[in-house]
Amino acid sequence: MANKILKLQALATLPVSQRAHLKGGDPFVRTFSKTIDSLPRQPLNLATDRREHVLRVISNFHALVSGRYKLLYSILNEKDRSTTDFKVYQAALMKVRNAFDLLTIDEQKEAHLAIVLHDIGYLRKPGWEHTEEGGRMAPQMIRDAGIMIDADKVGTIIGNHALTNNFGVDVFPDRFLSIPKKVHRQIFILDCMDCTSKGAELKSSLSVRLINEMQEVLTREDLIRDPEWFYEYRLRHLLGPNTFIYLSDPQLGLLKYHIKKSVSSQGQTMLKKVLVNHLQDGAFPVFQELLLKHEGTQETVLLIYAICEKIAGLNLPRGGRVFFKTEPDIFSLPMGGPERERAIKSLKVDLINAKFDADKALTLKDNRTELILHLKV
Repeated sequence: MANKILKLQALATLPVSQRAHLKGGDPFVRTFSKTIDSLPRQPLNLATDRREHVLRVISNFHALVSGRYKLLYSILNEKDRSTTDFKVYQAALMKVRNAFDLLTIDEQKEAHLAIVLHDIGYLRKPGWEHTEEGGRMAPQMIRDAGIMIDADKVGTIIGNHALTNNFGVDVFPDRFLSIPKKVHRQIFILDCMDCTSKGAELKSSLSVRLINEMQEVLTREDLIRDPEWFYEYRLRHLLGPNTFIYLSDPQLGLLKYHIKKSVSSQGQTMLKKVLVNHLQDGAFPVFQELLLKHEGTQETVLLIYAICEKIAGLNLPRGGRVFFKTEPDIFSLPMGGPERERAIKSLKVDLINAKFDADKALTLKDNRTELILHLKV
């Protein structure tokens, strides 16, 4: 009896639509309720409870397809909501809704199921690798459940989600262009819904700018193939996924100004080559916090240059990438905590003064070169 009361109390704290899902209102949620319940609830990646995140994403998806745009506007983070008129936001949301309406019935089911299962990779891989892991896990789970749907296609959607809002951070044009075009629209819908539940408070970061930008990335192959366009896009987004940070035009201009001021013309050529071809950023919180909380743009430029200079000296094969990360992972340290601050300051000193042995820091892991800098925390 006590357990039943606790369950009812827990249900009462959720929005009505989410309570409906837990009671079996969504057939896919009902089928995979045990899988969703087993998602990690401890804070991971910016203190997001994965189970609660998934439930809210599903709820917000139902709000979108039923035209409840005011609900989606109400959960928008305060900064974006205060600067966005509801009618403008509604028009942007209708782009996402129209993308869903243009799908066939089977494609809509595939998108729906991908949304329900999009984070199952966290059951095995608790970090950025959860997308590809989820793509591998989903098809067999779907077949075992007896759902008559293209299971492999759902796996493809899940395995490629979160690429649009990580494009330019650790996602490069060749990776993006390898995604089958037949799932582009479904990935756009999933990524938009994924952005409606972010951070510890699970607020929506799905701004008008973000909707337009993700749609452009998925539809403008000509831009993605242009190295000059990608270089500028990388400068704007290298500091982190566009769901978390976005450099305005004045900020981007200041970054470019300091590159021109602090780096020789030969160094700028090297910097552009490395950024466009080789450096995958798995430690972007370092740049974010240095830019936003510490000395600012010029120091960020020097840090990026120091990393790129090391990578430029490597004999990498064509298409070879170096994934920049730290140990311990910056993400694993509490935001605003003393350990994270000390780690970032330590990394800053080591990078600026080149106090690290590139040969020892560089390792080959799963056919990918990793630049791992060990932090003093």
